[in-house]
Amino acid sequence: MSVARADRWEVGDVPIAPGEVTVVGLGPPGGGGGIQGLLGSDVLSDYGSVTVDYDAGVLELPAP
Repeated sequence: MSVARADRWEVGDVPIAPGEVTVVGLGPPGGGGGIQGLLGSDVLSDYGSVTVDYDAGVLELPAP
């Protein structure tokens, strides 16, 4: 596991503040699809209201 600096990144069209990220090989997910990363509560808490629609596989963040 290593740490990298993310100066510019986003979820869909919503920008995420620059910061350090942990780099870990996640391997293929069991249910198919592709895991592109994990967002922790430290990132999600910056957005106040976060909606997760598990049935549709959608994470909604309010625009900044």
